[in-house]
Amino acid sequence: MTLGLGIDTSFDDTAVALVRDGKEILANLTVSQFAEHAEFGGVIPERASRLHVETIFPLLEAVCRDADVALSDVDFIAATHRPGLIGSLLVGVTVGKALAMALDRPLVGINHLEAHVHAALMAEEDLAYPFLALLISGANTLLLDCPNFDVYLRVGATKDDAVGECIDKCGRHLGLAMPAGPALEKLALTGNPKSRRFPRPLKGSPDGDFSFSGLKTAVLYALRDDPDLVAKDVAAALLAAIADVLVTKTLRMAGRLGRDTVVLCGGAAANLQIRRAFDEESEKHGVRVVYPGLALCTDNAAMVAGLGHEKFRRGQLSGLDLAVEAQALFPPL
Repeated sequence: MTLGLGIDTSFDDTAVALVRDGKEILANLTVSQFAEHAEFGGVIPERASRLHVETIFPLLEAVCRDADVALSDVDFIAATHRPGLIGSLLVGVTVGKALAMALDRPLVGINHLEAHVHAALMAEEDLAYPFLALLISGANTLLLDCPNFDVYLRVGATKDDAVGECIDKCGRHLGLAMPAGPALEKLALTGNPKSRRFPRPLKGSPDGDFSFSGLKTAVLYALRDDPDLVAKDVAAALLAAIADVLVTKTLRMAGRLGRDTVVLCGGAAANLQIRRAFDEESEKHGVRVVYPGLALCTDNAAMVAGLGHEKFRRGQLSGLDLAVEAQALFPPL
């Protein structure tokens, strides 16, 4: 049996997890900084990194206590080193290096976005390569062809706003607290998605690229021009438009590449309306859609430890000179 420690401090969540054999999650804890940044209307990078420093050591103690293991029982340390805020990444990577040195254990550097994709492999025993992955979150909207382990080929990406960013900004104008995703989803459940038809940017284009800034603007103009609009109907119509674009373009690309399995991952993949839309359409196309569990969609360290296990098993280790990087670029197909 192999015990992996996962650390993720890529943005404004401090996350630590202990995972056995890449699948069995013994402890998976995340501390959000949202309340600490709320007054500023966004994440302050320097404040985020300082809060990571204050949080990470108590969190390490907590996961060991919850899993009833000692740090000395760990076989490897996996730490996210890209992409993200440089100061935040440095906290997790520095702690990972220190533990690797103190415990004489291997260090594995992890790409946070690749870990999101790998979360689906942790959730589904029979999921195997090749597959197409749609990664949707507050900062990313990526369509990746995954023919084999550690191979991620970009076949589409947003040209402007990410899905989660569009939802959050529209939610803010609906008067919802940030982050607005969960609240907007709940609001939309009782709304009428056919009350208004918002635009579907790039839905008809044959490539895999997306654009959500025009949709966001259309929602904001609708709210400005018609103060009598019902918030729950706007939320439902917005999610219907987003889901329509995502489903249409993803399934079209799956057919073009000959992929019969699609992985839907990232924080916005927890949205039940988007999942429902994929379920309804994928069956018509003979495509299987796989989702990580809800706890593995949002940022977490279990997915980092899970991917770390595969890299550790294959000898893909990092040195103590592991650098942090703000971006993670994927090569085009």
